[in-house]
Amino acid sequence: MFFKKNDLYKILKNLKINFTEYNHSPLFTVEDSQNLRGKITGTHTKNLFLKDKKGLLILLTCQEDAIINLKKIRSSFNVKNLSFANEDLLMKYLGVLPGAVSPLGLINDRTLSVDLYLDKNLFDAQSINLHPLVNTATINLSLDDFIKFCDHTNHKPKILDIEKNEVLNDIR
Repeated sequence: MFFKKNDLYKILKNLKINFTEYNHSPLFTVEDSQNLRGKITGTHTKNLFLKDKKGLLILLTCQEDAIINLKKIRSSFNVKNLSFANEDLLMKYLGVLPGAVSPLGLINDRTLSVDLYLDKNLFDAQSINLHPLVNTATINLSLDDFIKFCDHTNHKPKILDIEKNEVLNDIR
């Protein structure tokens, strides 16, 4: 049984995490988001759910305009092959459909099978925008509150400097 949007909102409220919800037409890509999201403030993100051939699962969250070269960043993860995970893995581990990929889906990864990586540039943001398990809404929350959420799910984010292609020990 997966948590759904309303379940997520209850968890966020119980954690005393403030957020603002924006409802909109379904967004499947960054381009859709840029064209249809309206005037949502904060840093917009894109999320890549990746896998290697040995079963490593990675969720990479970065600014929407970050340029990601899978062949280049795979060395950051110490893997030889890196590709997008399929819809079955997305549903099994994050409980979401394509277009709704979000680190908030880690609430559904009870086996702690997914490694979360955050682009270091997100730490410059006042607030970030994420899909709340559906692609017909976006929530805006502070990065500190997002980290509090990650702590609640037992997913400690690793920090990735995409430009230098290296994992950092700590950003703070």
